[in-house]
Order: sequence, then structure tokens, then C-alpha cells
Amino acid sequence: MKPYSLKYLSYIGSDAWRKRRKRALARAGHRCQLCSDRRFLQVHHNNYENLGNEKDEDLTVLCWFCHFVATWSIRIRRYWRSVWGA
Repeated sequence: MKPYSLKYLSYIGSDAWRKRRKRALARAGHRCQLCSDRRFLQVHHNNYENLGNEKDEDLTVLCWFCHFVATWSIRIRRYWRSVWGA
């Protein structure tokens, strides 16, 4: 697993990210976009192409559990593709 870049870590601690995160939460109605839970919400980057200048579609609001499942699903898929070239 790759460690987070310094650019990413700096951004995630910034006021700009806090504002973007707050906007994403409001857009999602303060609910997980997969299971509708209202607890332990996190904002997931669908991609990092626009880091620091994210579009609404670059972010998904997820509860901690859905975020965990989504992240590991992505990691497993990447590993699978690297091994099998699929």
C-alpha cells in the first residue's frame, strides 16, 4: 500500500478541505450515499485528478463502514488486476 503524499496530507488538514467536505456532506443530506446512515460520515475521493479543486462528482459521502468496504474493494480489484492483468 502506498503511503499518502505530503500534498494529500497537507490538503486534508486545510480549511479548503474542511469547506469542501462540509459542502459534500450538505449535498448528500448528511447521509451515507450507499446505506443512508447518518453516523460517522466520511468523504471519499472517487479520484485524485482534481485534488484541491474537486468537482462535486469527485466526492462521495460514506459512513465509516461503507468507506471501509469501498476502499478495500478498490484495493482488492487493483491487486487482482495487477496479478491477472484483467
